[in-house]
Amino acid sequence: MALNIQDCLVAITQLLQQNAQQQNITFRQRVEKDLKYLAPFEGNVKKLPSFIEAIDRVRRDYVGQEEIVFRVIYDLKIGGSAKNFLQANPPQDWASCKA
Repeated sequence: MALNIQDCLVAITQLLQQNAQQQNITFRQRVEKDLKYLAPFEGNVKKLPSFIEAIDRVRRDYVGQEEIVFRVIYDLKIGGSAKNFLQANPPQDWASCKA
């Protein structure tokens, strides 16, 4: 049974999407591992400079993947009153989060 070109293109597109999705999951797990020992920022102003410095240092290792890195940071490393404050106007990236 011969497949037509359109069926082949659909199959290839689906495989590429699945591969990209799996790579993003694997990449996110790698970022989570790199941030494992960084304590979440809960809103203590005295700890903010060191938290920002640590995040900036980690982000330098992931040039071109800033969106996924920011999602991990926002989801796992910002909590408490800091998260409550940010939820009023959720930041779209690390620069707006720091501001």
